Amino acid sequence: MAPHTRPLRAVVCDDDPMTLSVLAHALADAGYEVLDRLDNGPRLLTSIETEHPSLAVLVNELPGMLGHEVVETIGRLGLDDPPETLLVTADPSIRQRAIEGGAWAVIPVGDPDALAAAIADVTHYLRTGERRSSSDRRGGGDRRVKQDWSKVTHERRSGGDRRRGDRRSGEEGDDTDLDAIDSLADWEFGHAEGNDPPSE
Repeated sequence: MAPHTRPLRAVVCDDDPMTLSVLAHALADAGYEVLDRLDNGPRLLTSIETEHPSLAVLVNELPGMLGHEVVETIGRLGLDDPPETLLVTADPSIRQRAIEGGAWAVIPVGDPDALAAAIADVTHYLRTGERRSSSDRRGGGDRRVKQDWSKVTHERRSGGDRRRGDRRSGEEGDDTDLDAIDSLADWEFGHAEGNDPPSE
């Protein structure tokens, strides 16, 4: 029987717009069509049921439902082809529970090598239907992923409590300009190297 392969279709979830931009760019660079950017667990579950992605990348610290609870719920949806999941967290104590719940990998916040390796591994699996052994992996990770994730880590550490108030896009009181964040991310993270930074 031929290996089961799947198209590279992804959704990402975090209530921090900077992290959403970083994850979406990393996945697009790896060849994914990014179908949705979500800001909480229930919306992610709805998107998975309607969009049928092959990969979901989410952080654990989500409003409404924690990421590892979302991973466990995905396994109970009864989908014919549920997505693989990559869970990013600052809490190492939930790793075992997330893996047992069905996560492909649990990635520590601030570890760009782990993020790059996890994306490469799951991408290889989706394209070929075969899991790579550790000896097949190339070290070092993608430089742009490292730059992106280092920026996110700095923002999370220096930005104080980023969960004060509702950060959901498009709601009253949310002054976040996602297009501006994407534009700045393109320049700062090497997607437009050699260009001047975008004007404010």
